[in-house]
Amino acid sequence: MILNKLQVIKKSTPNDLFYRLFRTAKEGKQSSFVELIKKYKVWEDTSNINEINASRLIFGYQKLNLDNELNLPKLEKLLIEKHAKMNCYDMCMSGWGLQNSKNQQVKEIFSNYIQNNWNQIKLSQRKPNIGFIALILNNFGKLDLESLKNICEIFLETLEYQDIRNLSMILTVIGKNNYDKYIFNQVENFFITHSQNQTEKRNKIAIIYQYAKAEVGSDTLWETMEKNFNKLGANQINNVDLLQLTWSFGHMMKGSRTFWLNLIQILFDLKQTVRLQDLEALVWALSRLPVQYQECWDKLLGFTIPSKLLENDNVSDMDELLNIAKILYVKQFENTVLFKSLKQLFIKQMQKKNNLLKCTKLPRFYYVYINDQQDALSDQFIQDQYDTIMINYKDNKEVELNMIQSLAQLFEYMHYKGDKWSLLLQYFLNLQFDRLQDLQKQNFIRFGINLFSFQPTKIIETFSNQQIQEYILTQQHMATQIIKLFGSFKEAEAFFRNFIKAENVTITVFYQLVMTMLALNNFYFKKDNEEQIKRQIRQQFYRYSYNIREIIDLIISPNQQKLLNNYDQEVVKYLLKKSTNVELNLKPKINIRQTLFQNYQDIECRIEQ
Repeated sequence: MILNKLQVIKKSTPNDLFYRLFRTAKEGKQSSFVELIKKYKVWEDTSNINEINASRLIFGYQKLNLDNELNLPKLEKLLIEKHAKMNCYDMCMSGWGLQNSKNQQVKEIFSNYIQNNWNQIKLSQRKPNIGFIALILNNFGKLDLESLKNICEIFLETLEYQDIRNLSMILTVIGKNNYDKYIFNQVENFFITHSQNQTEKRNKIAIIYQYAKAEVGSDTLWETMEKNFNKLGANQINNVDLLQLTWSFGHMMKGSRTFWLNLIQILFDLKQTVRLQDLEALVWALSRLPVQYQECWDKLLGFTIPSKLLENDNVSDMDELLNIAKILYVKQFENTVLFKSLKQLFIKQMQKKNNLLKCTKLPRFYYVYINDQQDALSDQFIQDQYDTIMINYKDNKEVELNMIQSLAQLFEYMHYKGDKWSLLLQYFLNLQFDRLQDLQKQNFIRFGINLFSFQPTKIIETFSNQQIQEYILTQQHMATQIIKLFGSFKEAEAFFRNFIKAENVTITVFYQLVMTMLALNNFYFKKDNEEQIKRQIRQQFYRYSYNIREIIDLIISPNQQKLLNNYDQEVVKYLLKKSTNVELNLKPKINIRQTLFQNYQDIECRIEQ
């Protein structure tokens, strides 16, 4: 009998089911995925799930962000049961799917498989997955230098099969771990060629971001990538892509007028999802370009902050706002639409209690708010902020000190003349330096620097403590800043007398100390000679590692003694007490003064009263 029609009711087999789950996950259909899991009772009996289907299931859960606390243990158990028969592809899919696992046994399974199967991994690259291998090892904290070397070698030896996606993952892993950057040059031609043939924008952005972080890449590479992105549209990328692309070209100071106009247009097109950090990146990038494109600035300065940010009571990205405002203020763009909308947002947020505490770059508050509202920094406002800090952080002294120091920094920037300086000074004097942790000690020193203009004598007295001075010497930037501040104060005599006895200092601190000691005694060098001296001091300092006392003793000729104002007799005597020539267990003997100054007649001196 011949049947014209044959209807076959086919029951779904296990392989059909898991393939459907895999495809459903790749299409992002979370509800359909969950319905299939429930309908076929996948988790009631996992004994019939083979290694291929196990990897598909694990992949699907992660792809749909279902690898939560409820599901993750089941997925980990499934891998532990099925991994023995998995091949390289199955392991890659499972490793990507379990990237959030903290299970030590799971981590060891992946690590052991990869370390014992480098040859099999190499042979599997006809369907490239070496980038996933790098990502898995990195996620599980198992990526060492030897493994990375193997990964790079396999990638370079199988270039004919590789793609942009795997390159993106490898370079991202290298960038996160600060490994040797040699592979960037090795794969540049591959990247240039393949970037022209593929439409995948996001992976190319991720790669160029890593090139910028490593500060490498030929002009040809950057010109090629600019052409790739010149016609980029907002429908092809998201905010993270825009941020990475902006930072990359801004950091490398690359990009034509057309390129930057296009990025600004994308910002406008993404307006409803834009973040302050996206806007900050564009303002920052344009400000550092070697050529200032006025057309780009004109377009960007017409941007207004989205209304959702103005209405949001929980805006926490105050730092980005202040960074943008500072750049615009310095460039005298304060009368533009963009600056005014930033200011509107900032003022609204500052009117809410505690919002000042969200600013880690507090002094930039000046550029946005206080600049044209001199009464804003009122004593009552300061008292409220002080009280809020003390209440909110009474159980966290490290944060408390950081916030109080930030308030003092704001006062210093604003040249505050009110009575609330005494409030902060008393807080500072009550701190016990020897009980502070290292980060707190740094804030303590910064705090004192901020308070110096208000009460210099008290700060000099405090910093003359031997323990504090020893710590200051370990903080190069702060040490030079303090030397400059104290240089014109006679009260700093004891401070400098102790300071010049230090055995080990950096060249920067040493140079600043030398020049300050000379200035203390009204003795100066002309600027051009000063730079020459600085270079020679640096050379001698590094070459012979002189003790600071020996160099200071030798830098001033006895013939110059009469030029010095001896208001500090002890310091001057100390500086001049040794002879011109000193043997420092070096061969041959050297005359440091001759090395530094070449000839005394070349050093033109003048007295400044």
